[in-house]
Amino acid sequence: MRSNRSSAWVFPTGCWSSAPAILSLASAKTYDIELWAPGTKRWLEVSSVSCFGEFQARRMNLRFRAGGKGPTRHPYTINGSGLALPRLTVAIMENFQQADGSIRLPGVLAEVLGQTEITAAG
Repeated sequence: MRSNRSSAWVFPTGCWSSAPAILSLASAKTYDIELWAPGTKRWLEVSSVSCFGEFQARRMNLRFRAGGKGPTRHPYTINGSGLALPRLTVAIMENFQQADGSIRLPGVLAEVLGQTEITAAG
């Protein structure tokens, strides 16, 4: 199920919760984070996060004792991938390119980079 979100990025993003039938053996739940790329007219996955419940902890016999007391338990584990930077770059360029070819940077990115647009001159 995809849910489109309005975010600080101010362009189409989606979070896709994978159906149980396509999850790996270990994964209890997986979310794919996607960005809309108008040039390809499709969503591009840029990251993925999975909850494995106790599966991985049991395989490596990882345990903890809550509060330092009582019986040991297996913790839930999560995995998250890094960002697919080429796909992220393409989505930013396609969603924010202006008629003159310059690229207007989304608010959060503009703040971090200290500029509001990228032009052919740099």
